Amino acid sequence: LNQPDPLWEPTFFTPADKTYDYEDAEKAIAIANMAFQSLPTPFTLDGYQEWLLREMLARDPETGRYRFRSYIVSMGRQNGKSTLAVALILWMMLSKADANVVCLASNREQAGIVYNRYHQAVMNNDSIRDRHIKVSETRGIGTKSGGMFKSAPSKGSALQGHTVSGVIADELHVMD
Repeated sequence: LNQPDPLWEPTFFTPADKTYDYEDAEKAIAIANMAFQSLPTPFTLDGYQEWLLREMLARDPETGRYRFRSYIVSMGRQNGKSTLAVALILWMMLSKADANVVCLASNREQAGIVYNRYHQAVMNNDSIRDRHIKVSETRGIGTKSGGMFKSAPSKGSALQGHTVSGVIADELHVMD
């Protein structure tokens, strides 16, 4: 079972009730670490970020379905939430041909933080960059297989007409 390290065990989490398949999570972790190692200041995911990705991407081995359809990660400022978001976006964008992923935030500036970190991770790694096309300078990066990553403020008018396969909601507590 995927168990948290006792040094940073979350206050609240759903413990595993059986053994899950973590193959997607291990691939997501490998992709993220490869991307982050290519940055001007290289780093890898922390243990708690890897644990969270395993929980987020755990699959039921009998049905093949993800254990959770949605999840909330709440922690203090400057603790790696944006890094975790980028790791998850990398997985979503590279694991599904026509992924349509949106990062929502209370305003465009906040949404741009995750967008810029994703853009930097993509542009600094040759193998990941080769799978992407730049659609817009500031608000859209596509994959050559038809996927799209965008950031947007969490206003209803900004979201109409979007069919999404994944949503990252940054700073959820200040959204309408």
